[in-house]
Amino acid sequence: MKKMSLALLVSGCLVFAGPALAGDAAAGQDISEDCAMCHGDEGWGDEDYPGIAGMAEADFIQAMKEYQDGTREDKSMKKQVKGLSEDDLANLAAYYATLEKAADE
Repeated sequence: MKKMSLALLVSGCLVFAGPALAGDAAAGQDISEDCAMCHGDEGWGDEDYPGIAGMAEADFIQAMKEYQDGTREDKSMKKQVKGLSEDDLANLAAYYATLEKAADE
């Protein structure tokens, strides 16, 4: 009985965790305009801004949360991500994960 209860608990947690991790790339593209101002339309960045194209979704979300909470210090990025929701971050992460990295990366 304990094994069954534990299995149900774990399964229930996975059901709720799954959607939180899945972003909508099309929705991310729709809100990527501010990102493109610095990182470019293709997310490749330049000598002043890092490339974000092809970035793993979890890494992207973690970085954005660190800008939001001040763990990573960059006034411009903090301002850009301040109002983004969990869904916005997941959507942006999904979008940038679909883009190919620059050839020189």
